[in-house]
Amino acid sequence: MRQPYYYLLLPLAACSGFALLWAVLPAPQHRMIEHRATEMPATELRQINQRIQADARLQQSVPPALPAGLAGASHGVQLVTDAQGHLHVDEGLLRLFEFYLLALQDESVAQVLARIHHELTSQLQQPALNQARELLQRYIDYRLALQTLPALAETADLPALQARAEALQGLRERYFSQSEVQALFARDQAEEQHVLRHLQAQAVGASPAELAALDEQLPDDLREARRQATLPGELYAQVSDLRSQGASDEQVYQLRAQALGTEAADELAKLDAQRAHWQTRLRDFTRERLQLDQAGLAEEDRQAEYQALLSRHFAEHERVRVQALSEAGLLPGE
Repeated sequence: MRQPYYYLLLPLAACSGFALLWAVLPAPQHRMIEHRATEMPATELRQINQRIQADARLQQSVPPALPAGLAGASHGVQLVTDAQGHLHVDEGLLRLFEFYLLALQDESVAQVLARIHHELTSQLQQPALNQARELLQRYIDYRLALQTLPALAETADLPALQARAEALQGLRERYFSQSEVQALFARDQAEEQHVLRHLQAQAVGASPAELAALDEQLPDDLREARRQATLPGELYAQVSDLRSQGASDEQVYQLRAQALGTEAADELAKLDAQRAHWQTRLRDFTRERLQLDQAGLAEEDRQAEYQALLSRHFAEHERVRVQALSEAGLLPGE
């Protein structure tokens, strides 16, 4: 699957404070799902799910194209059954659910649930199909129940984070069997406990070497996931250092290509060019505006000329941004 390159920016939010929100709280997309799902009463959400589950026509009809936010993406999950036709439960099932639930920002709950049921019907037969449907209902209930957890302040201390992790575990055990919890949430639990151990070690003054040793205790796949999460932030710092030392665009490109691959480096180079062009336009506008301010025009005439200047340099959708930068004193040369 070829992902849009804005995904490279997402892990930046996880690079501060040892990824507390990433590891201990539900992931940002989960919080969005929970908020959107609870815009209607839980009973209504369950009724919609049950109606779709009971209507073979809704399950088998081909859904429309994915909304723009998911266009070109795929969950990549192939559901598995055992020799008796029973569902093999693993985290891929949640990955499938959450892939479609991400569309709640663009589609109705009914449309999103219909997509999930269509996917289950297309991949599974009985008894695995009913098992997947029943697990979907419990997963919906679990996500709704997460809304009952108290909000966690951004400055939460270690005891609050520990309590949050325990509450999450309690909800998992309420809606899923022990074997299901292990199959569905093992990675999340390992990451949560690792973060808490890391914070506990920091609290007692552990050395960088001791903290690094803790990181080495993570399973290989989680270590790789953490490396991927922190890579963009580290790369951004390296690029900033290079530019401060007068590095050429080619040197920056080579650094990015080595870390991310040539395709990503090409896209980031295009973004750099777009930003540079934007800054040039802002500088030209600021210079001409300064000349206008020094022309000694009456205020009414100056305002008319200013609006004309703004229109010459920027499209309508850009003008609000430029005016906001101007009011904040953030235009180049100000």
